[in-house]
Amino acid sequence: MLFQRPLRSAFVPGLMMAALLSAPAFADAFMDGAKAFQKNDFKTAERLWRPLAEQGDPKALFNLGFLYASGSGVKQDMKEAVKLWKQAADKNSAEAQLNLGNVYAAGQGGIDKNVNEAAQWYMKAAKNGDTEAQTTLAEFYATGTGVARNPQEAAKWYKSAVGKGYAPAFAGYGKMYERGDGVPKDVIKAHMFFNVAAATSSGKAADAAIAERDRLTKAMAPEEISKARALAKTCMTTNYAKCE
Repeated sequence: MLFQRPLRSAFVPGLMMAALLSAPAFADAFMDGAKAFQKNDFKTAERLWRPLAEQGDPKALFNLGFLYASGSGVKQDMKEAVKLWKQAADKNSAEAQLNLGNVYAAGQGGIDKNVNEAAQWYMKAAKNGDTEAQTTLAEFYATGTGVARNPQEAAKWYKSAVGKGYAPAFAGYGKMYERGDGVPKDVIKAHMFFNVAAATSSGKAADAAIAERDRLTKAMAPEEISKARALAKTCMTTNYAKCE
């Protein structure tokens, strides 16, 4: 696998929003490129997106970068992808900022590993509201990777991602509460966050969250378990607005 974290893929789900935000002719070209991308006709997508990217459109720059990163319709060239993503990132593309963070954090694809630069890009994407970047930045602050260790900053970014219901953030935030790292030590809240992580995740992530929850359960009193379960229910039924 080329990347430690999956790269954010091309802008296809937001197709209609892209159309609404762009001039009609511009939007038509972008959408036609996206339709071609969905059909795995990457050469057509590249042909349609390249002129838009040359005009400085951040979505087209991001998408063209993804084609180079994945070798779809063009020769794989991570340096070209990074070049295009930096142009998109300068235009406030959170997706490009996130991918730059992932590439520098992995140090693969011909790009030297640089966790300090990765942290800077994650910070930009996190401030731009990207929940994956917020969670990764929280991990960086919790471990002192690319930044000075700062548990309070870690907790802040976990909390932001949790409030948006981003599943991977729940387990990380639960560990903070279990250790009392950046937040007051609280095994009930830790159990609650692990429980929500288990409910909102799938595969290995869900299995890991279940294991963490069950581990805590063995050391907790029945009334503590009941309270933790009630908190988890409130967290989920309020659309993550009341998780603390």
